[in-house]
Amino acid sequence: MVKDYLMFKAPKYYYIFYKILTMVESTEVSRLSGEEEEEEEESPTVLTESRHLEAITAPNTAAHSWRLKERMKTVSVALVLCLNIPVDPPDIVKTQPCARLEAWTDPLSMPPSKAIEAIGNSLQKAYERWQPRARYKQSLDPTVDDVKKLCMSLRRNAKEERVLFHYNGHGVPKPTTNGEIWVFNKSYTQYIPLSIYELQTWMGAPSIYVYDCSNAAVIVKLFEQFAEQHEEEWRKGNSGSNSPPPPSFRQCIQLGACGAKEILPMNPDLPADVFTACLTTPINMAVRWYLLQNKGKLLHGLNLDIKLFRQDLLVASLFRNFLLAQRIMRSYDCTPVSSPVLPPTHQHPMWDAWDLALEICLGQLPTALRTDDLYSHVHSPFFEEQLTAFQVWLDLGHERRHPPEQLPIVLQVLLSQVHRPRALELLGSFLALGPWAVNLVLSVGIFPYVLRLLQSTARELRPLLVFLWAKILAVDPSCKGDLVRENGYKYFLQVLSDTSMPAEHRTMAAFVLGVIVWEHPEGQRVALQGSLMPLCLELLGDLHPPQRQWATICLGRTWHHHPDARWAATRDNAHEKLYTLLCDPVRGAAVFSLGTFVSSLVSRERTDHARAIDHTIAITLANTVTHDGSPLVRQELVVALQYLIQMYESSFLTVARQYFRDEMMDLSPSSLASSTDSIMSPSNSLTRGLGSSPDSSFSECVHTSPLGVKRAVSTHSISSLGTASVFSGVSSLSYSGMYCKLWQTLIALEHDPFPAVATLAKLVVDYVKIKVRTGSRDLVEQKVESAPGTPVNKPMFIWGITSVHHRNVNANAREIEKPFKSQFVEWSAKTFILPRQKSTEELTSNSSPLHSYSDRSLSSRLLAESEERRSVGTNKLDDQVFVHRNPGPPAVLLFHPLEPLLTVADKTNITIWDVERSHRISHWGNNNVGSSCISSLAVINPGTPSSFVATACDDGSVRVWRDVFQNAHQQSHDPPSLITAFQATSDINPATRGAGLLMSWEQDTATLVIGGDSRTVRVWDMQAERRTMELPTGGDNTTVITAVHSHHAGPWIVAGFSDGYVRVLDRRLTSTRAVVRQWREHTSWVISTHLLNASQATTKIITGVVSGEVRLWDMRQSNSVQVCAPNHEMTAMATHANAHLFATDTSWYYTLYKLFSAMIEDVQNQGLNLT
Repeated sequence: MVKDYLMFKAPKYYYIFYKILTMVESTEVSRLSGEEEEEEEESPTVLTESRHLEAITAPNTAAHSWRLKERMKTVSVALVLCLNIPVDPPDIVKTQPCARLEAWTDPLSMPPSKAIEAIGNSLQKAYERWQPRARYKQSLDPTVDDVKKLCMSLRRNAKEERVLFHYNGHGVPKPTTNGEIWVFNKSYTQYIPLSIYELQTWMGAPSIYVYDCSNAAVIVKLFEQFAEQHEEEWRKGNSGSNSPPPPSFRQCIQLGACGAKEILPMNPDLPADVFTACLTTPINMAVRWYLLQNKGKLLHGLNLDIKLFRQDLLVASLFRNFLLAQRIMRSYDCTPVSSPVLPPTHQHPMWDAWDLALEICLGQLPTALRTDDLYSHVHSPFFEEQLTAFQVWLDLGHERRHPPEQLPIVLQVLLSQVHRPRALELLGSFLALGPWAVNLVLSVGIFPYVLRLLQSTARELRPLLVFLWAKILAVDPSCKGDLVRENGYKYFLQVLSDTSMPAEHRTMAAFVLGVIVWEHPEGQRVALQGSLMPLCLELLGDLHPPQRQWATICLGRTWHHHPDARWAATRDNAHEKLYTLLCDPVRGAAVFSLGTFVSSLVSRERTDHARAIDHTIAITLANTVTHDGSPLVRQELVVALQYLIQMYESSFLTVARQYFRDEMMDLSPSSLASSTDSIMSPSNSLTRGLGSSPDSSFSECVHTSPLGVKRAVSTHSISSLGTASVFSGVSSLSYSGMYCKLWQTLIALEHDPFPAVATLAKLVVDYVKIKVRTGSRDLVEQKVESAPGTPVNKPMFIWGITSVHHRNVNANAREIEKPFKSQFVEWSAKTFILPRQKSTEELTSNSSPLHSYSDRSLSSRLLAESEERRSVGTNKLDDQVFVHRNPGPPAVLLFHPLEPLLTVADKTNITIWDVERSHRISHWGNNNVGSSCISSLAVINPGTPSSFVATACDDGSVRVWRDVFQNAHQQSHDPPSLITAFQATSDINPATRGAGLLMSWEQDTATLVIGGDSRTVRVWDMQAERRTMELPTGGDNTTVITAVHSHHAGPWIVAGFSDGYVRVLDRRLTSTRAVVRQWREHTSWVISTHLLNASQATTKIITGVVSGEVRLWDMRQSNSVQVCAPNHEMTAMATHANAHLFATDTSWYYTLYKLFSAMIEDVQNQGLNLT
């Protein structure tokens, strides 16, 4: 049975834990159990969104190369017919009767001379249906010279485009094994061989060859050998640098009627050129073959080689029809061949669907012919059935399965108004499967279809098309150029302005427009002309957070490096409207857009008014989001601040230089010489022990000038703006307060508790250090006036100092790369990329039924076990259950609320123990900054798979770690990782003697109450990752908060102080009236406070002090109601969260008490020698 434990510290880092078997009345247990079960179902799970569980990086979804880079047209066609009617070739014995039709023309029904002309004309008309604009030339029963002249003439006119060579060799011998086909002499008395090698030379490349003759595979194979021979000859004869490009015969396309040693079918029911009939007249050939076989077949759903099936109309049609030739000719023991090789498709299941469709259509003919009245035709259900099959695949399909064979049919159905809505809906469901589905749809040719559909005015299609385009652009942003060229962006402007559209689809429209304008000047220009900016500004007040987010991002991308857009935004006060979002759930997007607003103008275009706006934006960002609870927001702040340094570099360098001077003057003479280099080294911390910069002290140092620019009116040093001792030596600094504030902000961010933020800020600070050290006179010698600093004439790109430690510091500091950019926006676009069923949000959100059920099951089981433990009726406390040596001296101990897990923290490390199995679960470092120490712990989301540990340090920082309890349930090799970290308070001085930073966690309200070595209590909403209130405690400068506790069931926060005061704060009241009760009966340091019955009118508080005195307070009374004053001092005190017990601890013994009796009853008091 799992036990509850009480823990004590012992010498030599040992812990001895004693089992507490509490006695609680059964009615109280039932009441608590019912309350906890109800509360557990409603408790939120915090810090489990995608921004906490994954890196803020752009998704790795590179678009496939679906565009045809070298899309050529077939502009010339050579029709070479060697029929020699009515003479049969000598090497083939024809059956009687045999196939006679050539191009659906009977050669024996007219004189030979007219017959071959009729066949040539019929074949040309068949080709013209596929490519009417091509140049056609016939060569009927030609000689070698005729073929040569024809081919060279067509190549000369075609230039770099494709030429088609169609060869019908039914009247000549089969091709030879030497790679020769046959033509005639001038008198038609002799067959003359024509080498494919020579034909290649005349035809050039690119070309496509169609061989309708027996033994065709021999030519296809030798063609490739001759191509290699041509390339080898070219390499030998063209070794110079100015030589022409090599021939590309290997890229030529070949289609052959049959394999080697195979002859063409002679069935009299078929045409003699059945292969050509399949290629040029597929429906006629398919129906004829159906009638012969009592079946019917067609060619849909087969997309085998994208490049071949998406060429010009002629080539694409030939390849599609080649699949029909495969099926028909294989039934007559002929195997059509091609180069490049296509896999066999004659047994593809899609043929069965075509057989059924053709049977239904042809089955109506007898009825139609016998009916005199108007016949009502029944349309084929083929497309409806294929859409249904596609739906079945979506319902049962998976990424690892083969793609649905109906996908090309769905694309074709987009052209039908009847089936278009359903087809678009199914395509949307398919694209929602992930980037692989988007790439597949683009590969099979959806792009021209959906681009053309943007011309539609049907409102019912808008949600579907917007969704499709959001998916496409999320995977392949290069499509935005097509949208601009074809005016497709106007469609999304209409959707964005349509207030009747659901917020989800307007969000997608904002995303699409954001992609169109990003780093695309033409897209920015047309979007600005299309009133995109007013539309987005109007959406900033929308109730739908994703819509606000993407409207904000769209604004930032619109004016990025686009001066006209910035001036238009300035006229609309866009930057001021974004200020309201700095306290919004989408504040990360607001910081991004304000940063791009600052960077949108080059220095020569920056007026005094523009500089005033820049300064106002900078100060607003620094004052508002420097201590934001989200690392994502603080990263965006660093990116935004780099633009300010880029634009106003000289002013920042002057402030930094004075800062470094004063820091060096603070050093003793003995250490000055050895410290000079280290101060100026980028790798050295100039701010040892710096915790953070202040939240609001700057507001006392600024006022608003007529231009709206905040200016410094005080000679306060940087140290007056902060609390960290590092600034104490900068008392002489009296430059512009704005630059001091921003420099102070960067220094604080360099020591941010979240490593990603600190790394980015360090890049900025290191750059300034290098610039100051190199002593660039044109930058450093400029003075910072009280007026806003003038930016340097030529802005310098300031990042990319990846090799700074290996660089000569005296080198020119101008050898720098572009400014860095965050990947926040690209990461945010993952919403439109990730598969719906696999998105991180759905995998971790409480909205998932399966996930919620799992969490509730785990939590309910743990709660049931906890209730069972509390119901055991024994008082014995003499069972030692766990003794183990910790890696370091303990500073803070915390039990898991529901499991037998103990979290132990020393100054810088955390260890988790399983006290039942005497097993260490995990151990990791807290990544403390400077000499800060851990002072408090909390378990977040207990009883769920997403259970975390929060640590608080005496420098005011809070860190939350994940994957810390994994090994308690399953073996895992993943080390704990940092979810989030933030500066919970900025006015703690680690040098003072105090309790450090104290936390009280309320799971049911997702609230973190912060107290400690300061005079205020701060309340953080961990769902929003924002500080929601700051409550003054009324203490003086000599007292600090030493204990703090709150409970979700009531509004009270109770705090104990170093001078013995106990104060109760009501978070419902204003900050100046928050203290509703205070007592001063204690005379020493308060070490523990705890709220009891917080949800009832009889709320009580229990407190303990170091002198050993314990008091019980009633909120309704002005004095304590009960007191216990032992004869010993105590070092620790703990009160059980549910059972009415508290325990005290000294260096030599412990005492356990029971609450709520007539008097405080001493349950057990026994000495225990721990030495």
